[in-house]
Parts: sequence; C-alpha cells; structure tokens
Amino acid sequence: MLAVVFLTGISSLVIEIVSLRLLSPYFGNTIFTSSSVISVFLAALSLGYYFGGLVSEKKHSFKYLYLMIFVAGAAVLAELVIGKKMLPILGSVLSMKTGPLISSMVTLLVPGILLGFITPITVKLGQTITPKDGVGKIAGEIFFWSTGGSILGSLLTGFVLIPNMGVTNIIFCTGCFLMLLGGIPLLVLLEGKKKLIFLGIGTISLLPGYLAINRDDQNPQILWSKDGIYEKITVREGKLNGHPVRLFFQDKSYSGAIYLDSEELVVDYTNFYNLYQAVTPQIKRALVIGGGVYTIPKSLRKDNPGSVVTVSEIEPSLPEIAKKYFNLKDDPNIITRIEDGRRLLREEEINYDYIFSDVYYSMYSIPPHFTTREFYTLAKSKLNPNGVFIANILGSLSNTQPSIAAAQIKTFREVFPNSHFFAVTSTANAGVQGVIIMGINGQKKPEWQKVIGLDERKQINPEAIVQENVPVFTDNYAPTDYYSSRIFLIGEETDPGKEMMGTIDDLLSFGPRYMTSTGKIKAQEYIFARMSMYSKSVIKQEWQRTIGPGNKAAMKNIIARFNPDKKERIIVATHYDSKRYADRDKRSPLMPVPGANDSGSGTALLIELGRQLAEKPEMVQTGVDIIFFDGEEGNEDATVQSWQPIGSEYFTSQIKEIYPHKKPMGAIVLDMICENNLNLTRDKSSFLWAEKEADRFWQIGKTFFPANFSGRIDTEIKDDHTSLNAAGVPSFLVIDFDYRYFHTTKDTIDKCSSISLNRVIITLIEYLKTYPDDIIIN
Repeated sequence: MLAVVFLTGISSLVIEIVSLRLLSPYFGNTIFTSSSVISVFLAALSLGYYFGGLVSEKKHSFKYLYLMIFVAGAAVLAELVIGKKMLPILGSVLSMKTGPLISSMVTLLVPGILLGFITPITVKLGQTITPKDGVGKIAGEIFFWSTGGSILGSLLTGFVLIPNMGVTNIIFCTGCFLMLLGGIPLLVLLEGKKKLIFLGIGTISLLPGYLAINRDDQNPQILWSKDGIYEKITVREGKLNGHPVRLFFQDKSYSGAIYLDSEELVVDYTNFYNLYQAVTPQIKRALVIGGGVYTIPKSLRKDNPGSVVTVSEIEPSLPEIAKKYFNLKDDPNIITRIEDGRRLLREEEINYDYIFSDVYYSMYSIPPHFTTREFYTLAKSKLNPNGVFIANILGSLSNTQPSIAAAQIKTFREVFPNSHFFAVTSTANAGVQGVIIMGINGQKKPEWQKVIGLDERKQINPEAIVQENVPVFTDNYAPTDYYSSRIFLIGEETDPGKEMMGTIDDLLSFGPRYMTSTGKIKAQEYIFARMSMYSKSVIKQEWQRTIGPGNKAAMKNIIARFNPDKKERIIVATHYDSKRYADRDKRSPLMPVPGANDSGSGTALLIELGRQLAEKPEMVQTGVDIIFFDGEEGNEDATVQSWQPIGSEYFTSQIKEIYPHKKPMGAIVLDMICENNLNLTRDKSSFLWAEKEADRFWQIGKTFFPANFSGRIDTEIKDDHTSLNAAGVPSFLVIDFDYRYFHTTKDTIDKCSSISLNRVIITLIEYLKTYPDDIIIN
C-alpha cells in the first residue's frame, strides 16, 4: 500500500509539472501559467482529499482503491485528448492572464480530484488492516511516502523525462502507468465476466490517448519538433514575403527564420543589429545573449572578419539545430556557451565591444532577470569604452495601458545616459512590435548616416513616452508578466479614442499648463517629442511674453508639417495651455484649471491625427500643418478681463516665414471636443469667414453622427480661429460650447469620452480626405 501511494505521488507531480509545458505553447511560461496550474492542481487535490475522506467511510476496499487509480489514469489520458482539442481554441480566445486559469481547470481539475481520493482511502485501509496502529501514525507514513514520491516525480520530470520525451508522450505514459497500476490488481480481484468487461473498458480508454500522441507533428511542413529544456521547439518551412522560408518556433511564437533563396535577414528586428556602425566601424569581440538560429552571430562575423563572437544560449539543442537547418557553419570564432547570459557576464573576466541581448522571443515569455537595472549595469560594466549594448524587447508605443516599453526605457536610461531607441515597425504603430534599445558606454555621439540601411524615421524620442507612472525594474521588483499581459488589452486594432484618452491622461499628469507653469513646459516637450516621431518637419516658434514688471514667460507654438512638398495647405490647430485661474468656479476661483477638455482634448486629437497621417500618409491629397498654439487662455493675471489669443496672434504676425509664397487655403481650430454628451453647434463667426468649409464639415458630421452635430448657429465665439481669419486664412471653429465645466476645477478626464473623440476625428479625417473639393492639386 505504501508503494502504491509512493508511485501515485510520483505520477501526481509528473502531471503537474508537465501540464505547465502543455499550456505554455498557448499562454507562455509566465507567472500566470505556473500560478494557475499549481493553484488548480492543489485545489483539485484538496477537493479529492475532502470527498475521498467522505467516501472512504463507506468504501475502503482494495478493489475500490485500485479502481480510483485506474480511473485517475484514464482521466490523465482524457487530459491529453482535451488538451489537444481544446487548448488551441482556448489559446486563441482567452488572454494570457485568464487563459491559463480556465485551461488548467478544463484539463487538470478531474485528474487532480481523482488522485486526491487515493490518500484518504489508503489511510482508512491502513486503519482497517492494522487497527492497533493509531490514525496519526498511519497518516504520517502515507503522507511521508506520497510526498517522497512527489519529490522524486518532480526531479524525474525536470532532469529525465522532459529532456528525453515529448510532453504528450509523458502524459500518455503517466496515464497508462496509473491505469496499469490500478488495473492489473483490479483485474486479479475481479471475477467472471467482470474481468472481460473491465479489460474492454481499459483498451477503449487507451485508444483516444494513443491516437492523440500519434497525430503529433504530422504536418509535412514540419522538419523537426521536440520539447526542449524550456519550451517546445519546432522547425518548419513555408512562404513569407513571397519567398520560401524556414521558420524556427519556440512554443507558439516564431523567433527566427532564413530565406531559402536569399541571404537577406527575415525577422525585422535583426536588421537593427548593425547600429554599432554609428559608433565604431569594426568590433573585435562580441557577446550575443540568446543564439536562436544564429542569424546575428553569423552577420557579425561576416561584417567583422577576425572578430570573436561568444553566444550564450540556454537551450542545448539549438547549436545543432542551427547547423542542420539554418546554415550555421563550423566557425572557431563563434563560441557557444550553454549558460545563462547574465551568469556568463558575471563570471567571465572579459570585456566586449558589443553585446546584443535577444532573450525576448515573445510577449509570452520575458525572462525578468534580463529586464532590470542590475542586469543593464552588469552589461555596461563588461563593455569597453564606447562599447555598444543593444537589446530587442517587445512592447507597444500605445499610451492606453501600463507600458513595458516605457518601463524598460526608464530603467535603461538610468544606466545608459547615452541611450537611443527604435521602433521595429513604425513609431506611428500603436500595436505590439519590437522596440530596440541601444546604449553606449561613453559620450560618443552616434553618426546614424554610417549605419547601412537604417531608417532614422523609426527612432523613438523617449520624451514622447510618459514614464512617471511606471517603475524602474530591479531584481527585487520586475513585474514583467503583469506588464506583458496588459499589452494585449490594446487588441489587434488600435482604438483611436482610447489612444486620445491616454494622451489626455498624460497631459494631466504634468499638472496645470498655464503660461508660467512647469506643467506647460513638460507639455511642450511631450508634444514636440510625439510629433517629431510622426513628422520630420516640426517647427518651434519661440518668443518671450512680458506678463508683469520684470517678469517674462517663454512661449512656444509647435508646428508639424505633413506632405511638406505640397503647395496647397490646410491648418488644423488647437491650444495646449490651460487657464491659470478657475474664474467660473465659485468655490475655488483662484485654483488652476486641470484642462482635460479645454485644451487637453484638442491636443490629444491633433497628436492622434499626426499618428494616423504618419501611418497612412496617402489618405490626404494636400499638405496638412498641425499647429499647437500657446497662450490661447490669455494672460495669467486674474484682474485682467480682456481676452487675447497670444499664440495664434504671434503665429499670424510671422505667417510669411512659414508660408513665404502662399497662405494656407484654410484652417480648422478644435477646442473642447470630448464631452460625454457631445453637442457641436456652429459658431457664427466661422460661417461669416469660412461658410463653405464649415458647411461641408458639418454635413459630413451630420451624415455619420447626427446626434452630435447640431444645425444650430450659435453666438459668435472667439478662439484661435479669430486670429487666423483676421490674417486672411478662412477658418472655422469646432467646439462644444455647452460644456459647463470649462474654466472650473471640474474640467477633469471623467467628463471626457473616447466615443466623442472618435467621432470628431472620423469626421475630421473624412473632411481632409476630400479637401479641397473644388481645387485641383498639381
């Protein structure tokens, strides 16, 4: 009996550990996966202990014990079949945060409960067989041997089974072992026809599991597939970008590839390996952490004859896979160390000219110890003067969720003041993409023109990524799994409304943005950085404004130009400053206005417009100048009642510098456009100066969103369009002047709606797509 609990203890831990590997291709080796599997299995065992204890009072024969072991084995085989059928479906519809918990319950709950029955039944049997022994002694012996078996099962799985058998084979063999462990004694104990019936049931129970393992990896495109030490590794062939390609998969993510008819690099991020050329033309010694299919080590050796490249790789099978399938030749100057890269850096007394870290093979598996300040500090200490460190991380430039990219940029800049960042796909892409981080151990300024094939438009301005609300990752605190799970909340399609709400939140985090505030300076830097990523023609208009005796304020308009070669141009403008005093707030008239809607909404919409124009420049046929005006709220002095649009007046006074040959054809000014109950009435002055243009805008708006675009012509409103009209640029204003919280302390983000913002930007883009409708563009 003690041998039985010892063997079932082994089986229990084998199932628990291997289940982690069963789920990881679909949800990654994250803390959510391990926590879910362990929690569900422990919960199942607990239920088994409880109900098994109740049942054992009535049924505690050896026949019943062996039956439960047999049924538990059949349930393990069912886990294999269910996993094969259900996990691909669950992996496609559930998040990496909730998916492991639900999937663990689907696959592990029943086997765990049945295995839990065994312990209380054996305790009761022991009491029946040796009534003189106390229950405490019997239970102690059984738990001792059961736990001993679990320890052996844990070690056996990690050191023997996974390195030598596939996950499905391990589950199948464990299920068969339990069925035999219970079935053979049960077959002896049964009599007559019951033996034949039981034998038939056992055979039928084995069949689905046998079919499941024999259907593994039958795809003719799969050249090699095996469970490695850390994940399932697959090599397959296919088509990519019109070329035959050989792909390398780690679990569900492909992390390496080669073209079969070309030497071009396939995976986008690998094209950034040569950023070191901006600092030094040649490197002598390099370290690559994470070998993959050895694309980067091979490229470094090709570009730097005579160099020595050390590769730190933790998966022992990868060097041979790279040689067999990915054209890695025997090269004495490519030295592979099967060792964790951080440990190698710590132990070796070698300095490098170049370190490339490539351990983020997917968002599903991010090794936390390669994301921390301590790791970057260690890597920097192993660089020669002006040595270069580059890492490929996965993240998003979206500002709708806690960003692992923002946290990594913040962490990295603490260690490498001379740091640079690139978006693998595009700085205008708000989805999941690679982010390249580069640090130089010294003050040398990179000469980007020396980097072959580099697109400088992909450079990320770190000031555009708000980092106040993200932590510096340390060895003590590196919540990589939490941040990587949050990234999938943005979805496959970017939601412009949520992006704009995120920008408003960023702006409010800087504090009030009145004329002399530090919040306004932060907002200026943020706007300039964001627009610099979307347009390579961003102009600052800077001047000084006297605001009192001996006191001046630094003023700044920001102008981002799109399609700068087009002669016919339109202005889309807003203001980014907020009001110093809440003059419409009876309770707090001397408090600053937060400016979520009044200034924040227009700024957020124009930044999003810039992102979309950068992503799809072909969607407009004319030149677009996005302008962020300073000082629209006028002077700070609460006693001064006269209003003056300071920024737009300065712009119009200097308009010939921006437009030396021809004034813009028109302008649109946006202000207060995010209220939940959006009601855009028509400003009287807009229809005096730009009647045709305003009519067309409202016509488009009413076609799409009739509830939000009113046909009513409101009283004359003064805004930045007033200055533009006075300068001869036909301009109209888009504003929800019914917003009751403007110039109050209640102008906060909870009054804003992503739906309202979405409706305005859709209308604006439709207007710009057909603008100008009556002018032929040359």
